[in-house]
Amino acid sequence: MKALVSNNILQQTTLCNSDFLCLKSDWKPCGNFLGKIGSWIIHESVDDLDRMKCAYRTQLGTGHYCTCPTRLEIHRLKGF
Repeated sequence: MKALVSNNILQQTTLCNSDFLCLKSDWKPCGNFLGKIGSWIIHESVDDLDRMKCAYRTQLGTGHYCTCPTRLEIHRLKGF
């Protein structure tokens, strides 16, 4: 998947503290995809929050939101 994500998007992902592990494995830092809110926030369910912390994961009420530019691009490329 890394080859498909442009360098421009990767350079925007300045807060990544996992060395882009989501591009190197099937790790989903925010859990499973549920849907998008607006055009840039992905709402995801989180099964295991303690597995690894992600600087782009935000909790709001009982929901968890991913604002990572790289994850957003991955979902865009997969047609979500």
